[in-house]
Amino acid sequence: MLALESVCSRISSGGTPSRQNADYFTREPQGHLWVKSKELLDGSIDDTEEKITDAGLQSSAAKYFPKHTVLVAMYGANVGQLGWLRRDATVNQAVCGLVFDPQKADWRFAFYSLLQNRGDLTIQAQGAAQQNLNQDLVRQFRIALPSLPLQRRIAVILSAYDELIENSQRRIRILEEMARALYREWFVNFRFPGHEKVPLVDSSLGPIPKGWEVKRLADVAAVNRAQINARNAPDELHYIDISSVSPGQIDSITTYAFADAPGRARRLVQHGDVLWSCVRPNRRSHAQVMQPALNTIASTGFAVLTATKVPFTFLYFATTTDDFVAFLTNNATGAAYPAVTASTFEKAELLIPPAALLKRFGDMTIPMAEEIHTLHRKIQNLRRTRDLLLPRLLSGQVSLDVSAVEDVAEPTAPAPPLSQTDLASEEPALRAAEEAPPYRVERAGHGLPPPAEPADEAPVPIDQIDRTAVLQVIRQVFSEGPPRERDAAIRDVARALGYRRTGVRIHEILHTDLLTAVRRGILENTGGALRLLARSITDYERDFLKQQFLAAIGRPWIARDTATRDFCRWLGFARTGPVIEDTARSLINGLLREGRLEADGAELIRRI
Repeated sequence: MLALESVCSRISSGGTPSRQNADYFTREPQGHLWVKSKELLDGSIDDTEEKITDAGLQSSAAKYFPKHTVLVAMYGANVGQLGWLRRDATVNQAVCGLVFDPQKADWRFAFYSLLQNRGDLTIQAQGAAQQNLNQDLVRQFRIALPSLPLQRRIAVILSAYDELIENSQRRIRILEEMARALYREWFVNFRFPGHEKVPLVDSSLGPIPKGWEVKRLADVAAVNRAQINARNAPDELHYIDISSVSPGQIDSITTYAFADAPGRARRLVQHGDVLWSCVRPNRRSHAQVMQPALNTIASTGFAVLTATKVPFTFLYFATTTDDFVAFLTNNATGAAYPAVTASTFEKAELLIPPAALLKRFGDMTIPMAEEIHTLHRKIQNLRRTRDLLLPRLLSGQVSLDVSAVEDVAEPTAPAPPLSQTDLASEEPALRAAEEAPPYRVERAGHGLPPPAEPADEAPVPIDQIDRTAVLQVIRQVFSEGPPRERDAAIRDVARALGYRRTGVRIHEILHTDLLTAVRRGILENTGGALRLLARSITDYERDFLKQQFLAAIGRPWIARDTATRDFCRWLGFARTGPVIEDTARSLINGLLREGRLEADGAELIRRI
């Protein structure tokens, strides 16, 4: 166990320019990144809510930290929250930056070690009204550090999860921005399809397109549609508390027996409902409920809005605009806890377009909302798997030695041969989005992932591994050995994933993965023997790569760098690099010229 100060070259906090001088702060891209403690969310940071100007930097204690600095929140409700810098940035005085000496500690390992031991650090926080850490407490905090090679191996395993989490978060942000931008363009700026032919007329909300109506929210949605009581209550319920909802998302849901549930657990919710906290509406504690489990119940502190005559995505965007928040805030009563009631929501005025335009908006945005929900579930699964693995890796329970994996096979069920029908079937673009990745770290002398669990514990279930990550293992296995028959291939891939036995379930799932690998051109089937089709992306034919690129990105709008990463993983490559990036850039340009892709500015593309 070593104190942090013995393995860091720098431990210090930052500063805040005077708020009395507005010239010290900016939201423009050219400002200096400035991290506040509330922005530490146990992940990477590559942008900040606020930035400071040159004058703000010079007039304060804020100083630059290099990328890969680990950050710790020292004050208040966020005490102990962690983050790390993807870019050079400054921080405020509530954030402590730890710059690790690369000769003594791997910064990624140290981040995960602090994440695992956060409770031991925060318990030292001092203060009655507000719990605070200080630099001395952080400096003296001790963590266990194995050898540097082992630190790096563990960090690679865990960072694979965070990489997938962050990729999903980026896709969520893009989808949310696209959907809200569409709402704003059609229903705020009135640039909807065919708007040129529709004149504006006066209304209580100002000029609106002819044929549109101003209606009360109660005319198009139900408020607090249903609730439970002791007579109709389920034995078990899944409870959404006010504290578990942050702007735009439900952070957690707690399961209770009805007898043990809080007394406020009464509001029934269903798919598409909008939750709005009635207390302090200016804090924007709202979220949309997507595919809830049976007997999901919200607190009576929420207003539950159920769309009846408009798409639920339209209701969500209409009730989360700045104007709607201002309406709620202006109609809240109470000094200490300003709040609104169900009737406040019911009397709110909404601008309702014709049914055909509403349907068109719903057809475009509901799939986006569903994909966002799928990505949120993927993130939850990735975090859960990472957090289960984290203490085992740090404690040494999970062996990273290849000798821990034994080759013991069970009899397998017969599986059909790889047929031409199988090879021709289309691969869904978002297959297995709920899963978590395998452990990607090289075994000594073999270049294969370590065992998923120690030999005396059950490994992660085969169907809880990200299928695209399995394809990377398949590519790796076949790049290091001869062609294989199907059963031998399944056995070798299972071993590479850390499974001691290839039972019926593993055999069936990996058989499907091999079919996918053939369909995507990772492998080829020659007379029943499987072999690697191409070692490098430059070995593929260009027309084939165009088809695979389109299949990999699907149809929603997607950032170009995200599309490149998805394309890379689609073909089973573990990492993007200059060759893959150049190839993807060339494919994008060619597909744009051919009219098979369209672009929205320099960042976004989508399949036509």
